[in-house]
Amino acid sequence: MLNTSQRGESLGGRAMHGVFLSLSLMMSAAAVANGTTVLVPPPNGLDDTANIQAALNACVAHGSGCTVQLRAGKYLTSQLVAYNFRGTLKGMGQDKTTIQALPALQVTLPDVFVNGECAPNTTDCLWPDLMIFRGW
Repeated sequence: MLNTSQRGESLGGRAMHGVFLSLSLMMSAAAVANGTTVLVPPPNGLDDTANIQAALNACVAHGSGCTVQLRAGKYLTSQLVAYNFRGTLKGMGQDKTTIQALPALQVTLPDVFVNGECAPNTTDCLWPDLMIFRGW
C-alpha cells in the first residue's frame, strides 16, 4: 500500500488535477446553492410576459447562479428575451408548470430585418421563438 507521498509521486499531476477538479465542483455547487431566487407571480390567465421578463432581467442583474422560479400553472406569454442569462429557469415539475404562447402571437416580418437580421427584443424585433437567450 502506498503512503500519501508515494501516491502523489506515482500519480504525478493526475492526483493534483483530481483534487482541483473536486474543489471546483464543490465550489460550483456552493455558488449555485447560495444564488438568488426570483419568484414569478402565479399565472394570471391573461398575459404573464411582463412578470417573466422582469424575473429574467432581475436574474441577469444578479449574475451567475440566479434562479427564476415559476409557480404551478399555465403561463401565457409573448416573446421573452434575456441577454447574458447565467442562471436557471425552473417550474414546479412536469405537467405542473407550462409556458405557452399567447394566442395570435405576433412575429416580425422579414422585410423589417436590417441586413437579414435584427437583434431580438420584446418591442420591434419579435422572432418566431418564444424564449431567446443571447450572449454569454
